[in-house]
Amino acid sequence: MVQRQIFALPGRGVMCRAAGHDLHGDCLSCATCGSSLRNVGHHFIEDKFYCEVHGRQKKGLGPAMDPNLAA
Repeated sequence: MVQRQIFALPGRGVMCRAAGHDLHGDCLSCATCGSSLRNVGHHFIEDKFYCEVHGRQKKGLGPAMDPNLAA
C-alpha cells in the first residue's frame, strides 16, 4: 500500500501526495474502475494507482471482482 499526505497549496486547492506524485484529491482514482482513492487504501503499480481490489488483482493476489459489489 502507498503512503499519502494531504495538503493545501494556494491557488491549487487540496492536494494529495502519493508515491511521489502531487495530485488533486479528486484526481486520485483507480486506473481500472475509476473509483476515488482519496480516503481509502490504494496501490501504485507500473506508474498507475489502483483501488485495493484491483491492486491485489493486478498483483495476482485476489479474484477478479467489482469493488462496488464487495462487502
